Amino acid sequence: MSSHYKELYAQSVDVRDAVAAVLNSGIFYAFFKAFGNCRDLKRSDIEKFRFGESHACLVDLCEELSACYKDTATIRSRRYPSGYVEYDEYYPTSAKPIIDEIDRVLAEHYGFTDEELDFIINYDIKYRMGGAANGGED
Repeated sequence: MSSHYKELYAQSVDVRDAVAAVLNSGIFYAFFKAFGNCRDLKRSDIEKFRFGESHACLVDLCEELSACYKDTATIRSRRYPSGYVEYDEYYPTSAKPIIDEIDRVLAEHYGFTDEELDFIINYDIKYRMGGAANGGED
């Protein structure tokens, strides 16, 4: 396990799942691009992002998101100087509709306009989605 991993604790399973949904959202991505260092996600980045109470729909969306990630993951392996590593590689592009729904929930919570939500959903889409954003062409 990398030394960069840090544990993050939540008050309950529902709060954990709501936070996981938020961390996968386009709104959090835009926040991190604007206020983070765009490389390392720090605990302070998460703590600065306020989203209020745990919403049951975020918990449900986290379950859908986790299932999608698990269903579309590929097992990869790699040999490092420290040894052989096998890991699951996840593809968030496959979960874009679920991530967009998380953004809709958060946008309603924050009172975003339709135009603001549209901007967030499509923010950096060329880079976030790769070839999937334009029919397979990069």
